[in-house]
Amino acid sequence: MTQHTPAVSPREAAALAETYFGIVATATALAGEMDANFQMTTTGGERFVLKVMHPSREPRFVGCQIATLEHLRAHAPELRVPRVVRATTGAAYAEVALADGTTSLLWVVSWCDGRPLAEVRPRHGALLRELGQALGVMDRALLTFAHDAAARELRWDLTRSEWIEGYGAYVVGAERRALVDRVLAEFRATVLPAL
Repeated sequence: MTQHTPAVSPREAAALAETYFGIVATATALAGEMDANFQMTTTGGERFVLKVMHPSREPRFVGCQIATLEHLRAHAPELRVPRVVRATTGAAYAEVALADGTTSLLWVVSWCDGRPLAEVRPRHGALLRELGQALGVMDRALLTFAHDAAARELRWDLTRSEWIEGYGAYVVGAERRALVDRVLAEFRATVLPAL
């Protein structure tokens, strides 16, 4: 499986958004790990995010993300989270053939204005309290959420960091490998017992 994002141009993204979601907009590429994401802006200034999923993404994985957002909308409507935009067929996503010949799942969510927390400086106590309250509301709402695709291994889940041990040979340089080994030992000694 390739880890590269789908090769979708802004022009193709705009055509996909119009064809499958009825959204006539210009597309601007956004960052993504494995999926191709685009900010879609209509002539009236309305914005959306078109998500062109990596070809290896299973429908149940996309369905889990959609179900999570819809659950939050129903159980915590006060949260500012993206809202799922239905395809013209009424479905939550569309399966399409891309210009490069691959098949991908597409879905659209509303745009949420703001800046990533990583870019906010300084981070005052009021901001952190507001963030904590929002996460508490989200956590409470998700207590009643269940989906079969939610139980899966995520490499970026820091509570499961031990997977990195088998990849030490890929770390270039003895000093860097030693650093990874030290961090992993500290994780085992400090974090795992606390979990």
